[in-house]
Amino acid sequence: MSEIPGIPSTIVIDIRPTIGALFCGAIAAAVFYGVTLLQTIFYFQTYPNDKVFFRCLVLVIWALDTLDLILVVNGVWTWTIVNYANPVALLQVPWSIKTEPVIISTISVLVHLFMAYRIRTLNKRLTPIAIAIGAVSLFNWALGIFATIHSFRASGNIQTLNHGLHWAYASANVSSAVLDVSIMTTLCLQLYSSNHGFEKFSRTRRILTYLSAYMVANNLITSTITVTGVITYFSASKTLVYYAFLCLTSKAYTNTFLAQLNAREHIRHQVDQATSHLTAVTNRSLSSAFHSKQRAVIEIDQLTETTLDIVNPNLESPSTASVDYRKVGGDIRI
Repeated sequence: MSEIPGIPSTIVIDIRPTIGALFCGAIAAAVFYGVTLLQTIFYFQTYPNDKVFFRCLVLVIWALDTLDLILVVNGVWTWTIVNYANPVALLQVPWSIKTEPVIISTISVLVHLFMAYRIRTLNKRLTPIAIAIGAVSLFNWALGIFATIHSFRASGNIQTLNHGLHWAYASANVSSAVLDVSIMTTLCLQLYSSNHGFEKFSRTRRILTYLSAYMVANNLITSTITVTGVITYFSASKTLVYYAFLCLTSKAYTNTFLAQLNAREHIRHQVDQATSHLTAVTNRSLSSAFHSKQRAVIEIDQLTETTLDIVNPNLESPSTASVDYRKVGGDIRI
């Protein structure tokens, strides 16, 4: 069969920016999920008597994160195995990929509401900021629900769906990035302001510095992933590179949430050590002050007796006069 002039005999489709990016995101998500499992097991082993609310919240977030990984793997399986050697089918979006926005937004809103609660607990004067964080996170959740519903109702390929949901994806990604950066900044500024007044207590300052660094390290990972997802979405919207970072978003939120809970025991141990050290220093200071006061009282008594003998050298009963003067001195010391 002769070839038609001007038309190549084979058509090469570059799937690296699309299926390849999704495949890399699935591998990274699986690695993050392994960390999630370890943190979940550690939580239930370390805090068996924690509040029922927190234990249920951990179970819900872990279950949603597990479901999210299943959806990502199913999307890769559908595109690469089920529709193998079928280029036309690669343009269709699997149902699992359409479902993922609502799962990610649900995990995001739960973690953001938890962080808003932590901010309000840290300082009640930050309640307006916590309310704003909660409102924006609920807005993101609504966008995730809308994206999933619109994806199932609309028909078309990846580019058609991306075009129809461009404003929703852009709003959700930008607001999530702003939320993560705002939470990290608020926590760091609050802990930094708490350092004032503890200049003489190096151990306490080290604990506050450790808390600040810990907050930055946890929220920096989430902030980096969300900001990078926003950049790739606007710079390479015709590919699925941004979706690779979207696969990591739920894992980053889940691990940040679990890390906040699991760090309490270590932080409590550090605070107990600092409190013991501060108590010991205070006791030594009070003991030194008490002994110094006793020495000062003895010296004053000796001085009053000597002065009395000098001023009244001709008294017949100097001992009685000394007792009366010491009473006055006692009133002065009190």
